[in-house]
Amino acid sequence: MINSAHPTARGIAPGALLWAGGSCSGLSSQLQDRATAAANWGARAVNLSWGSSAALSPGINDRFFDDMVLNRHVFVVKSAGNRAGPCQGDAKITSPGLAYNVLTAGGYDDRNTNDWTDDIMDDCSSYVDPTSAHGDREKPEVVAPSMNIVSTLTDGTIGNIGSGTSWASGLITAAAALLMQRLPRCSSGRRRSRPS
Repeated sequence: MINSAHPTARGIAPGALLWAGGSCSGLSSQLQDRATAAANWGARAVNLSWGSSAALSPGINDRFFDDMVLNRHVFVVKSAGNRAGPCQGDAKITSPGLAYNVLTAGGYDDRNTNDWTDDIMDDCSSYVDPTSAHGDREKPEVVAPSMNIVSTLTDGTIGNIGSGTSWASGLITAAAALLMQRLPRCSSGRRRSRPS
């Protein structure tokens, strides 16, 4: 979805340099290690399409990725999770999507049409807001298509790859890569003062 070697379906950000990493066992320490390695390699955006059940307040993973955004200047996008409605969950945002500085991506169903008026929220997309002292934290902050996603398959063809907020977070990460390509200062990691 982000970048593909397919001759015509090249992905949303075909010029992006793409690395994939993770943990076969889903250990937080391994996932944090791979995200740190990506930042060390020069990644300016990280897509997190994994998550753990959580209370409604930020935990260790949330704090780790908050630190990555604030101190490593890496843009982090996290899938909201698929814990609502027919997916039989509690609809809570999965960690590290509870982080203060991580952009959490929910999903919607575009009904496979170009008309926006028939779009609806994905029934499975998590949406329960984290707790906060003033009740003012809202997650997810952004949504993208997450139902019946069509993309390149491992055999080189194009087809339906599934549904879920993992696809929405990938689409948003790709859009961020395009923005960084167009406006390199967005990925410089330096904070700029406002012009007077």
